[in-house]
Amino acid sequence: MIQVPDFGDRFWVYALYDARTNQFGQVGKPYGTKPGFYLLAGPNWKGDVPAGITEVVRSATELANVVPRVLQDDTPEDRKAIQPVVNQIVAYPLSQFDGKMKTIDWATLPVIPSPGPKSDGETKWVVPEKFFDADQLGVVLAIVPPMPGEEALYAQFRALMAAADKYPAIKQQLDQVAQETEQNVIEPFFQWKFNGKPARNNWNRSVNNAQTGVDYYNRTGTARSNMFDNQPTETQYFYTDIDGDGKPLTGSGNYAVTFAAGQEPPVRASGR
Repeated sequence: MIQVPDFGDRFWVYALYDARTNQFGQVGKPYGTKPGFYLLAGPNWKGDVPAGITEVVRSATELANVVPRVLQDDTPEDRKAIQPVVNQIVAYPLSQFDGKMKTIDWATLPVIPSPGPKSDGETKWVVPEKFFDADQLGVVLAIVPPMPGEEALYAQFRALMAAADKYPAIKQQLDQVAQETEQNVIEPFFQWKFNGKPARNNWNRSVNNAQTGVDYYNRTGTARSNMFDNQPTETQYFYTDIDGDGKPLTGSGNYAVTFAAGQEPPVRASGR
């Protein structure tokens, strides 16, 4: 269950992601969504919909994620003004639904400290040498059903893993290939020039974000470098690795993006 308070004139959207980080449903200002209660259901849910539910939104996978985004002006006044609606952005099990808008004072919750810097500078979410283990890829294949047309691909993966389970030499070769792929294919996606398509002046623009389908290449790039994009009808993303002089960007300095007078890009995110 996800609550949608009255955001007034603010731009807002609840980005709903399935296990592939593809967005589903249309919940937000661009879609004319009304305040209310939205039941987020999996593909196989067959329960009764209680009275007072505004809409049922289904995910194609049992695992789903909700990322609410609300426009806020960068002023102390608006940071204070936005708190009442932020405090009504709440998700909870259907069993707790009573038809009343719940409120949580998020500002009073304890701060979760940062884990601190790692020696390699990055949290390693995917361990290549374990990728083909039964409790890794095997679990994904079990809980994320194939999209139409992927059935044969799933069958090939399962046959390959069965062979690896039977023959250690095959498992060893798979692990080696996974590590080589991580280094030669996945790592380069941290450079924006490999992500999306050229948008002139050394900038790249994302494509198919949050609606990749079988575009495995761009989905991998987004998963590696910029997880949980909004879909193109909600947000456009532009990236670059270098400054105006053609030098690589570094974290040691500050940069400014400059537009010529009269050539500023159109921005209508406020909805005002």
